[in-house]
Amino acid sequence: MMENEEVIEVRNLRKSFGKVHVLRGIDLTVRRGEICVLMGLSGTGKSVLLKHILGLLTPDGGDLLIDGVDFLHASRAEREPVFQRMAMCFQNAALFDSMSARENVAFPLRENTKLPPDEIEKRVDHALRIVGLSELGNRSPSEISGGMRKRVGLARALVIDPEIILFDEPTTGLDPILSDAIIQTIRKTHEELKYTTLIVTHELKVTFELADHVALLLDGKIAFDGTSKEFSESKDPAVVQFIAGRSEDGPIRVQ
Repeated sequence: MMENEEVIEVRNLRKSFGKVHVLRGIDLTVRRGEICVLMGLSGTGKSVLLKHILGLLTPDGGDLLIDGVDFLHASRAEREPVFQRMAMCFQNAALFDSMSARENVAFPLRENTKLPPDEIEKRVDHALRIVGLSELGNRSPSEISGGMRKRVGLARALVIDPEIILFDEPTTGLDPILSDAIIQTIRKTHEELKYTTLIVTHELKVTFELADHVALLLDGKIAFDGTSKEFSESKDPAVVQFIAGRSEDGPIRVQ
């Protein structure tokens, strides 16, 4: 497959909830093997866009293609092979409290494949080793830190050997040290496995340390689309205000 092949293509995507217009014509492309970071204020529709990619919401208009499949018009059977190559890392890790870390990581393989138990165990061992949790697999989620729970969530995503991973606020709620540990884990696993990545976040550290490609979502549209260097050097008033974190002295208004 071509290195610059478009994996996720969002074209003029629109979504309203009643009279609230959340997505007002989103255009975004994520290319194979890159880390794309989608930034924006809280409540601007970043997670709504993720839910469209996951097939949890249907837009009011526009187009969405993933690996060349027209997700808005394809049947479930046509979309299923793409879903099997896609994984999601949730903001709160979404682990089962009644299961150990190992059992959480093994869950998608046990539920969705016919792999023999020894192969599942081998894959779980590998995924936990990649995220640096080989020694903690038998602990329950309540016995490990928030950062470790997020790493277990990443291991669960990696265990299916995905081509695409979506992250929803991977460092939210973590202190600066744990946040950096998650960023370095994402960097390490991406360098090793080369998966295509879309990260939704409002945290600049994630963007400046991981992003190949940055998109800024404001007022239901993409206000900036470029490299992380272009983002950091942009003179656009909205980008400057967002990076500076100012509630005033710019076009962005806090609701």
